[in-house]
Amino acid sequence: MNDRDITALLGPPDKTWPVNEYTPPLPHDMWEYDQGRALHDFAGQHNVLRLYFDKAGRYKQSEITRD
Repeated sequence: MNDRDITALLGPPDKTWPVNEYTPPLPHDMWEYDQGRALHDFAGQHNVLRLYFDKAGRYKQSEITRD
C-alpha cells in the first residue's frame, strides 16, 4: 500500500515525523495515529499507531506503542 491508500483507510495522520526530526534517523517517514489515553497510565501517555514508509511512500512496517 502507498501513503494515499493508508490515508483513504485511516484518514490523515495526527502527526508526521520527517526523516530529520527523530533519532535515530531512519530512511523513511513515520506517521502517528493517536489511539487515546493508555490504560492504567497516570502520566498522561497515549497509545499511538506508528506507520513507517520507505522513500517511495510505500508502507514498510508498523507498531503500537505509548507516547
